[in-house]
Amino acid sequence: MTHHIGFISTRFAGTDGVSLETQKWATVFERLGHRCFYFAGECDRNSDQSHVTPEAFYRHPEIEKINQQAYSGSWTVTQEARHTS
Repeated sequence: MTHHIGFISTRFAGTDGVSLETQKWATVFERLGHRCFYFAGECDRNSDQSHVTPEAFYRHPEIEKINQQAYSGSWTVTQEARHTS
């Protein structure tokens, strides 16, 4: 029985650990006869197997704003974020 297997991440591109490890698993699954698909904010996989949504990328400007607010620990940053959203 063939299964469709989906991988989801902020990025599948280049030689970072997540991209390389995902490719290893995809190779194993495909050798077993399954089909693999990818969803990410940035992706260098075949376009017929992937869907790119820019907002899923961890460096997308909107995501950067959320990260700045979440990890700054600053009340000023939180207040500024509320007024610009």
